Amino acid sequence: PELCLTAIDTKSRASFPTCLPRLPIGNYTISIGPVLLPPTISLDKGIFVTKEQIKAQGLTIPNSEVNIFLANDKSKTKRLSLVKSAYAHNLPSYKVISNQNGYFEFNLPSEEQSSWKMFAGANFLNSPTPKSNTLNFRIIPLWLWFIKMVYQAFIGLLRLLKPSFWLIILLEVMAI
Repeated sequence: PELCLTAIDTKSRASFPTCLPRLPIGNYTISIGPVLLPPTISLDKGIFVTKEQIKAQGLTIPNSEVNIFLANDKSKTKRLSLVKSAYAHNLPSYKVISNQNGYFEFNLPSEEQSSWKMFAGANFLNSPTPKSNTLNFRIIPLWLWFIKMVYQAFIGLLRLLKPSFWLIILLEVMAI
């Protein structure tokens, strides 16, 4: 059978599953390992305001180099053009070092409205770990964030009101 491993860190973040090749079936003594598991990684939220500080953090092998890979999807911001743009480029990356407990954190760009994808991978004794989960986050302007908050508050208020309230309003409108 195939064996898949997932790490769950002290903050209850799960890593991307790492699957091992099929194991032989039969009367064998099998030794597996060491197996390098991917880092866990998280963000506080998925939507940020431009120029807001965005902090990502995670856990991996203590005192290891962590490679952070970022992909900016500017195609999601609508632009008027006769020719469709093609975006093909290498993923930019940068490195951080995990501390003695395996904790690492870093800041992300937030200068302009865009959509991003991000994942991490660590290196231990010149061997790379598998990649972490891929996280998506968006950066939006302050005015759009304000509209989203007002809309969410309005929807929340509507959910608090009982259906009988709406029935009374409907009956009053029909009576008028």
